[in-house]
Amino acid sequence: MSNEDPKMVAMHFFVADWISGTRSLTCQQRGIYIDLLSFSQSYNGQGLPDSLEDLCRLVLPFEPDIQKSEHLRADLIYVINTKFKKIDGRFFNDRQHSEFIKSKELSKARSRARNKNKFDTLLLQQTDDKPYKDKDKSKYNNEDIFNNIWSKLLVRKGSKQKAFEKWCKIKDDVAQETLIYTFNQLCYNTDDPQFVPHFVTWLNQARWNDEIVFNQKQFMAKHNIKGVYLRSEGNHHFFETRESFGVVKWIYDNNGKLIDEKDINGKKEKEETSKTTLKIASI
Repeated sequence: MSNEDPKMVAMHFFVADWISGTRSLTCQQRGIYIDLLSFSQSYNGQGLPDSLEDLCRLVLPFEPDIQKSEHLRADLIYVINTKFKKIDGRFFNDRQHSEFIKSKELSKARSRARNKNKFDTLLLQQTDDKPYKDKDKSKYNNEDIFNNIWSKLLVRKGSKQKAFEKWCKIKDDVAQETLIYTFNQLCYNTDDPQFVPHFVTWLNQARWNDEIVFNQKQFMAKHNIKGVYLRSEGNHHFFETRESFGVVKWIYDNNGKLIDEKDINGKKEKEETSKTTLKIASI
């Protein structure tokens, strides 16, 4: 395997998305689902075979009981039909494949950056009359950081070089995580990607300071959230689902992470206690 085609041995596993996205599956179907995702990752982006017999051999145990065996096959078919898409004769899971491509691109970018640094170091060792300058080293570090930012943008438009030059001027004033998060929120909330501004334009307008408008439908689609939207309170968004055992409340933060209601209430109580203490101290 060449350096241009790295093997991605690990896959991203978003716990909150897994919990919300598998609520409708039985325990047996969840086990089949995670096995299929694991085998798909091991094929390094090539997808799963479209043969039912091959898929059964991959994930299903030998079951001498014909009825149980048919039940397992039926669950396998259900998971494949609901969680995978057939593209060019292979089965792919949309979320896993998109994360695989992003990880692969980032791995290649890091590899190119490492090779570039090695090459520059060799040149410096061979040229004694041209001393290495710290500002050049800083430039390479900045390029690595910006490449990481650029690779995580959902929509990459416009001049990357101009965006890099602008970012160098503001990098000490705003965290890279803030830029990535706020720009991607804009992308998620824009129905048509053609209306997303060039990243350099967005930077020039300091739009990371814009207020993020919560879009219920986009948020639910992005994090594969099922159920009914109830309300939002600050950075927390409330949903509910109707299960066989009753109504279940779900709370997510802006990143789609499940939040325990006890944590929110505990934080509120702590803030109220702090305010009361401050008020008493000021009397």
